[in-house]
Amino acid sequence: MFDVVTGGAGFIGSHLVDTLVAQGNEVVVIDSLCAGRKETIARHIDSCDIRFVQADLLSDGWQDAINGADRLFHLAADPDVR
Repeated sequence: MFDVVTGGAGFIGSHLVDTLVAQGNEVVVIDSLCAGRKETIARHIDSCDIRFVQADLLSDGWQDAINGADRLFHLAADPDVR
């Protein structure tokens, strides 16, 4: 299964990434790191378990990373929304 997680370096997203990797899925994480921290998924990046794309979803350049995805988990959000 090929999964994409937007906001995957955040608290909830990183836990989802942990689960998807444990299931043996191919995972791409897209995160701007405006609220998330790369450290939360660093072990997966270092072991090449995931592909990390640092990008803002409002910009171009990340779209090719999701081609062929089976599932997309959209957890990216503006942390300052009140």
